[in-house]
Amino acid sequence: MFRALRGEFLTQEILPGLTRYFRWAKTPLGSLGLAGAASGLCGLFLHQQGFVVLVAIVAVTILGLVWPWLSICGLGGSLGFTRSRCREGDRVSGLLTLRNRAPWGAWGVSIDSGRGNNDTGPDDDLRTGLAYAPGCCSTETTFDFIPRCRGSYPRRTPRIVCGFPFGLWTATRPLVVGTPLLVLPRTFAVGPIPDVRVGHSDEGLSNRDRAGDWGDPLGVRLG
Repeated sequence: MFRALRGEFLTQEILPGLTRYFRWAKTPLGSLGLAGAASGLCGLFLHQQGFVVLVAIVAVTILGLVWPWLSICGLGGSLGFTRSRCREGDRVSGLLTLRNRAPWGAWGVSIDSGRGNNDTGPDDDLRTGLAYAPGCCSTETTFDFIPRCRGSYPRRTPRIVCGFPFGLWTATRPLVVGTPLLVLPRTFAVGPIPDVRVGHSDEGLSNRDRAGDWGDPLGVRLG
């Protein structure tokens, strides 16, 4: 019984009504904030070495917030496709062009052009990226994309995403859409049309909601 209570305590929410007020504590910034507050209290009441930990946490937080912004502040470009039309399930080549006007490079750059919050279709995300975009240079890369649903792609404006190096905060910047992609419904092969037999008729059940004089005279019974 004790094991069951312990498992329930560890796996279920004790106060679900208060969960929304403490979601910030589950984020990386929230965890660092709590750690910084604890180290500050330790420096005040226990030992001054707690302030060393506080300074380190503050430095990591500032670096994690400023670096992504500096990485994409000079980035721009476009996202397009080599074809304008295809069908569901076809493999299409996409073209990403990035221009970095800043003198420094950008690490861990990715492109996000997935569905929006109001999109109820399947999660067809256009995701690609670059490990490194050098400064004062233009970079082109191709990627393969297989659409699983009909429609126009990208579904929303593609954006440059960068959270390097710690992922504490993600900086974004919109991209220009080059050649969009129109995905048509998938087609299926059908068999040959059967020959029509002339002068032959069959009688059977008639799926009608009222009586008639051929087939089932009383139609289909409901209930």
